[in-house]
Amino acid sequence: MKNIFKTFICVVLGVLLMLTAVACNNNQGGENPLPGNYSRPSNPNINNEFTATSNTLVAYFSKTNTTKGVAETIQELTDADIFEIERKEPYPNSYTPTTEVAKEEKDNNARPELATYLPDEVIAQYDTIILGFPIWWHTAPMAVLSFLNYYDVSGKTIYTFCTSGTSPITESTVDVRNNAIGATVVEGRRFTGSNDSNIESWLDGLGLIKTPEQPEVPETPETPEHPETPETPVESTESLTYELNGNAYTVTGVTENVDNIVIPATYNGLAVTTIGESAFAYSRHNEDIYSVTIPDSVTTIERNAFYNRDEMTTVNIGQNSQLTTIGNNAFSGNHSLTSIYIPSTVMSIGDSAFNNDGAINFTVAQANSVYSSENGHLIERATNTLIRGGQNGEVPSGITAIAQAAFRNSTNITELVIPASITVIGNYFIASSSIVTVNYMGTKEDWNAITKSASMWNYGNRDVELIYKTQSKVLVVYFSAQNHTEIVANYIATATGGELFELVPVNPYLSADLNYTNQSSRVYQEYLNESLRDTELVSYTVENWETYDTVFIGYPIWWGIAAWPVNNFIKNNDFTFK
Repeated sequence: MKNIFKTFICVVLGVLLMLTAVACNNNQGGENPLPGNYSRPSNPNINNEFTATSNTLVAYFSKTNTTKGVAETIQELTDADIFEIERKEPYPNSYTPTTEVAKEEKDNNARPELATYLPDEVIAQYDTIILGFPIWWHTAPMAVLSFLNYYDVSGKTIYTFCTSGTSPITESTVDVRNNAIGATVVEGRRFTGSNDSNIESWLDGLGLIKTPEQPEVPETPETPEHPETPETPVESTESLTYELNGNAYTVTGVTENVDNIVIPATYNGLAVTTIGESAFAYSRHNEDIYSVTIPDSVTTIERNAFYNRDEMTTVNIGQNSQLTTIGNNAFSGNHSLTSIYIPSTVMSIGDSAFNNDGAINFTVAQANSVYSSENGHLIERATNTLIRGGQNGEVPSGITAIAQAAFRNSTNITELVIPASITVIGNYFIASSSIVTVNYMGTKEDWNAITKSASMWNYGNRDVELIYKTQSKVLVVYFSAQNHTEIVANYIATATGGELFELVPVNPYLSADLNYTNQSSRVYQEYLNESLRDTELVSYTVENWETYDTVFIGYPIWWGIAAWPVNNFIKNNDFTFK
């Protein structure tokens, strides 16, 4: 029996548990009251150096930096102040222990102490708080409620936002509203990452986007009759080194610390066409390089050209660029690089060219015949392959392959959505990333048919939750002696879009049979004598049984165990792959 139960989802729909759940959820219309022993920390760490420069505060909690990225985007668009909500005792580094701690906090309605608090007088200056968090166990992490309970937020307007691949924001907003006493709490939006195009439109709809002040236009000076032609500024090339190849130059390195590299289009009267192998790699030059401007004349960026430049944030490539080739590992290890433009002329991108801790949003020129971009992902047109993932956790519908290491080292997202169109997944495609949930939009059979290897997660040892989404088929099987289990079974079927199958004994249980206080009753005798529990059912066969991916089994609890009429159904059906 134990092995059988491992093959499907079993839900105990006991009458007592159902009644208890109803009672527990009938507390003031679903409010989440403060624990009776809650009080402010006795010795909180107050950041007295924090000052209010705006009437709006962006406050956020972020475990994997996804919410942090969205919060920073919001702060930039609104010109608000920003504050990170941090638990005094950090959550565990790995996913599963964190979920366990978060679940325990939620179950206990805990309010963990925060690492830092803002002074009361600072909070008092804000009219508006934009509050962000990931969704944990269908709601906001308890640290967010610690933040709300610490301050007097009465009279303020609080807009919520969350980061999640699929989970809605509604339940978490209710919890925020129940803990933000006296505040007006407005349900906000769910975002997938800092590049989500809906962020700006959402803020614009709320009237929170900061309009920059227009500078005064200076008066146009009078033009002299014969103005002198100014000299064309000459870009300094003294810090760069070159190598002559035929009738063009290759940039080979830098001789001194230059924060912002500007490569000239010409040198000694000849075009600069190549950025050489490891020219600006960290292994060769320890100086910080924050940006590089690549002229239109450059056609080739050789392997490792900017390897491991984790401080570099900007790569300027013009729309008229003649760039054709980006070599292996050319921008690998550029952890701070968040976006890059691929011009129409690029015909070849080498292996691991953009293998970074973080994710780069790609914008590919529409005229490019080899590559394209969608949702910030880099896609190879001919093979319809996603070769490098961006900051969005949703793989575009219609993509047929995900390349090896496509999301490797991507720390910006925690959830990935894979369409049912995928037929190939390369090795290590999410290795060393922060992705802990993969939502597959096909069936289990479709997933098993995908060409992949055991090492596709992370060298074969990856704690990833795989969820079959919209195309999964649900069956709710139930035995109900007194209609209580039937009520819950119907609720589950409605919520999941599942179908119902009732287990009906050939010899039905009458009211007298169910009198557990009467030792002569049928159910009492069956309890005493296990041999009497072999209950024959009207039907054991579910039409199209093989098409169901998920099976819920519901029953009342009889003397601490599942009501035995379900036993024969389980014995007579094959639950493989369910």
